[in-house]
Amino acid sequence: MTSNTSANTPPPSRLGISFQLLVALYIGAVILLSYRANLTIAAKALGAILGASFLFIAMSSSKKIVIPATYKVWAIWFALATVSCLFAESSSLALYRAQTLAQVAVVGFIATNFMIWHRSTQFYVLALIGSALLSSAMVTLNPAPFTDFDGRVYGTLGNANTFGFILSATLVMSLVSAITSRAIILKLAFLAATATLFIMLLQTGSRKAMLGGVLLGGGMVCAAYLYRSSKVSKKSLVGAVMAVATIVPIGIIYLMNSNFWFRIERAMGIFDGGTTNADTSVQGRLWLSERALDIAARNPILGIGLDNFRVADGGGIGKQIGTYSHNNYLEVLVSTGAVGFLIYFYIYWILLKQLFLLRSCLRSNEYFGRYTMALVVTISIVAMDTAMVSYYDKVFWLLLPWLVAELHLLTGLQKQAMINRSTVKTDAEKEPDPAEAGMDKAASPIGYAVPGTGKLP
Repeated sequence: MTSNTSANTPPPSRLGISFQLLVALYIGAVILLSYRANLTIAAKALGAILGASFLFIAMSSSKKIVIPATYKVWAIWFALATVSCLFAESSSLALYRAQTLAQVAVVGFIATNFMIWHRSTQFYVLALIGSALLSSAMVTLNPAPFTDFDGRVYGTLGNANTFGFILSATLVMSLVSAITSRAIILKLAFLAATATLFIMLLQTGSRKAMLGGVLLGGGMVCAAYLYRSSKVSKKSLVGAVMAVATIVPIGIIYLMNSNFWFRIERAMGIFDGGTTNADTSVQGRLWLSERALDIAARNPILGIGLDNFRVADGGGIGKQIGTYSHNNYLEVLVSTGAVGFLIYFYIYWILLKQLFLLRSCLRSNEYFGRYTMALVVTISIVAMDTAMVSYYDKVFWLLLPWLVAELHLLTGLQKQAMINRSTVKTDAEKEPDPAEAGMDKAASPIGYAVPGTGKLP
C-alpha cells in the first residue's frame, strides 16, 4: 500500500511559540485591561502587531490564507451594514460602530488563521482560561475597582454581563478539559479552575450568564458525557455525577446568601402573575423588545443603521434602562433590517450545520473534548443572544475565531479520515489472494498503517 505522505517527509511546520504567545497576550489584554479606556490601547497595539505578523507569515512562507464561509458571510453583512450607515439618523454613531467592528473582526480573522496554520486550538483555549483566571485573581485581591454599588462584580471587562459571558465560556472549557485530561494532576488543576470560575461567575449576578453558562452549558457538558458513557468507565462516570452533585448545591447556597439574590427572585416573579410582578430590569427589557419590534416594523428592509437604536424615535425611558435592545436578534434586525438579519444569522446556521455534520466526534476519544467545547459554547451563545447584544461584543470576537478555527480543523480531520479509510479499503481489494498468487499465507502483507492524525468514527 502507498501512503499519502512519505515517511521521510517532515510534517508541515506549525505556528511558532512566539506567535502563540502574541495571540495569548492579545487575549489577555482584551480580558484584563478593558475596564479603563486608557488601557485598551494595549489590545489595539497587540492587534496591530498581530496584523503585521500575519502579513509577514503569509508573504514569507508557503502558508495560505484561509477564508472560512463564516467570514465570507460576515463580510457581506458588514458591507450591507456599512451602506445602511449612510442613511442612518446618526451616521456618525453608525460609522463609528462599523469602524470598531471592522477592527475586532480583522484581528479575529487573523487569530482564526493562526490556529488553522498551527493545526490546533489548544493554545488559544488555554489563553482564554488563563486570562479568565487572572482576571478572577485581580478581582479577588482588590475587589473595590471591579465591584458595583450593589455588590455585583463587573470585573476587568467593565460590565457584569460581559464578564459573566467570558466566565461562563471558560468554565465550560475548563470543565471539559478536566473530563478529558488523562493525567490526574491536570484533572485536579482544571477542576480547581472550574470551581474558581464558577464562584466568580456567581459574584457577577449576571442572570443570563448563569442560565446560559452554568445551567445550559454545564448541563450540555454533562449530557454529552453521559451520551458517551458507553465508552467511559463507571468509576469516571460516578466521579462526574458526584462532582456535579457537590458543586451545584454549594453554588445555589452561595447565591441565595449573596447581596444580589433579590435579582433572581424578582426575575422569577414573571412566572407568578406575569410582567407586573417582574423586577424593573425584566420589565425594562420587555419594553425594549417591544420598542425594537416597532422600529423594525417601520424600517423593515435595511433597518436604521448600526448603533442607532439609542437615537431612534420613541426613546422615552430607554435612556434609563439601556441604549440598546438587550437582544442580539432584535438589535441586528433593527440595525440592518430583515435582509441583514437573514445574512448575519446565516453565520449561526453555518456553525450549527458544521456541528451537526461532526456529531460523530461525540463518540471519538480523540475529538470528544474539542467538539464538546465548540458545541456547548455555540449553543450557549445562540441562547444567550436573547438577552445580550453580541455582534460587536469583545468576548464574542474572542470566541468566534476559535469556533470557526476549531470546526474548520475538525472538518478537515473528518475528511482526511474518510480518505484514509477509503484508501485502505481500495488497497485491500487490490491485494492478491495468497493462494492464487502462489504465496505462503503467512508471508502475505496483512498490516496497514493508516496515515493521518487519527480517524473519526
